[in-house]
Amino acid sequence: MEKVHVICIPFPVQSHITSMMKLAKILHSTGCHITFVNSEFNHQRLLNSRGPDSLKEPFRNLIYKLNSAKHPNVLPVSCIVSDIPMCFTLQTAKEFGIPGILYFPISFSAYACFLHLPHLMQRGLIPPKGMQNRYYSCRRIDDLHLYTPSLVY
Repeated sequence: MEKVHVICIPFPVQSHITSMMKLAKILHSTGCHITFVNSEFNHQRLLNSRGPDSLKEPFRNLIYKLNSAKHPNVLPVSCIVSDIPMCFTLQTAKEFGIPGILYFPISFSAYACFLHLPHLMQRGLIPPKGMQNRYYSCRRIDDLHLYTPSLVY
């Protein structure tokens, strides 16, 4: 069986990088070949930063170079695992015919809130009536659980 080559691309903040690195280590322990993508900005910060950058075009070029490499130690990319804020990678995955997986390294409760935001906004519960523009003082929503679909009852 051919070895799987997984690209891991976290959102460039410490907690997301740490979480994705842990996932990459787990995948590596199962025999996957891992390429961990970091922004030029973060790489340079490690070497005394020079400023923010975009990864969209450099990422596409990286995939092209990896898949075009003729060296026996460079495997073609089999899969791309990227943090949700780095969703531009899905377009690149589609372009190259590679499976793309979105990874969201947050707690389940935070994820549930994220999923329910459109539902709560549609019902007029967010932003809460009484929320002031400059300071976030909110009225209490005692029966919020009655308005929010849940996976746990």
